[in-house]
Amino acid sequence: MLWPGQYLLSSSGTLNALDQNQQHLNPAAIHNTNRKGFRFNSTSPIFFADLSQVNLGLFYTRKFVFLYHELSGQFHTALSHLRTTHALALPIGQNLSIGLGMQVQLLIQPKAYGSYLDASARLGCQYQFADRHRFSMTLNEIGVLNRQQISLEHVVLLRTDLFFAQGFSWNPNYQPSWYLTIIQKTAKAKLQFSCGIYPQRYSFSYESSSHQKLTWFLAQSWQYGLGLGLQFGFIFH
Repeated sequence: MLWPGQYLLSSSGTLNALDQNQQHLNPAAIHNTNRKGFRFNSTSPIFFADLSQVNLGLFYTRKFVFLYHELSGQFHTALSHLRTTHALALPIGQNLSIGLGMQVQLLIQPKAYGSYLDASARLGCQYQFADRHRFSMTLNEIGVLNRQQISLEHVVLLRTDLFFAQGFSWNPNYQPSWYLTIIQKTAKAKLQFSCGIYPQRYSFSYESSSHQKLTWFLAQSWQYGLGLGLQFGFIFH
């Protein structure tokens, strides 16, 4: 089984860096006030006891370059993935950033084809074209024909504490996927609800900054074919 997209039961966040670094979803999604940190999250579908995913990510800056490194794994008795991802982003002016990354993946299929390596590239951009409007585009897994994917996302800042996003993802081997996201922020927390079609899915996440340098999040998701899933993680700034 090869799950389309970069993440199983996609995590909370957007392709645009609204208030924190989002390079785990878009190599160009950088934020000027969130310049270094460590991110961890673990995801597991409830009805698949032997399927889980773990991600470790580190982001930081060197002069004007934003760097990101990730080590992740998806584990199942039939097929496991071990993946390392690296990306760099360059801000171009105040409103535009571009990102370039690469990914090396080890696929382990002990009962079928054995193990093999593949490599792919990632491209991304983030553009603020008005005070309240932001746009991002990513090209993921370039070079692996059955997993290449393009994603587009537009975000509207309805208020300083309320965001609305609409997005589109497409892998040539699957139907296009459309999704809508609403994000509400408070002084110490952030709520996000997303829903999509093809495949039908939704997710609800709660994020809290209980300490000045520590943010933790908890998400509940449902996706057609996978059922309910839980995700837990934290970000240390």
